Amino acid sequence: MVPDQIVAGRAVSSMRRLSPRAGGYLRARAVIDATLVFLVALGVVVVSVDGPWRDRLIFVAVAMFVAGLPLEILVVNRWKIRYTRYSVDGEMVEVHRGRLFQKRLYVPSRQVLNVESTQGPLLRRQGDVYVKFTCLTEVEKLGPVSQEEFHRIRSLLVAANDRARGQV
Repeated sequence: MVPDQIVAGRAVSSMRRLSPRAGGYLRARAVIDATLVFLVALGVVVVSVDGPWRDRLIFVAVAMFVAGLPLEILVVNRWKIRYTRYSVDGEMVEVHRGRLFQKRLYVPSRQVLNVESTQGPLLRRQGDVYVKFTCLTEVEKLGPVSQEEFHRIRSLLVAANDRARGQV
């Protein structure tokens, strides 16, 4: 992506990025998810497969875990952080994701029906949240972002909706 590229009237370089702190959450989440999937797969193999295939399938499960987890942590999670940008103001919510496969969301602020935060124990420990934008046709999740950033985004969208309804 060219830093000076203009998208929907706004320079991409002026958009916000996810905090590097999000990497800690994504790493911890990757380890937990991969470990649970590995243990379930290993349990299924041990319980349901007999004979020479058992050892081969256990080897495959271990190899996938050993190769997949570093790939997730070192490549996928870094790309998620590096290639997620967003901008929220009184006019528009924009979320850009991806490098190879790109997804771009453009929603006028007045069409956002609800803004909520979700936070599990890992995010709570960091003081971060996921932001969910609810629109008529879609729910978009952004984050993790700091709680301060969530409150900034929410207040901008509430003010935009109040202005659109003539309540200011």
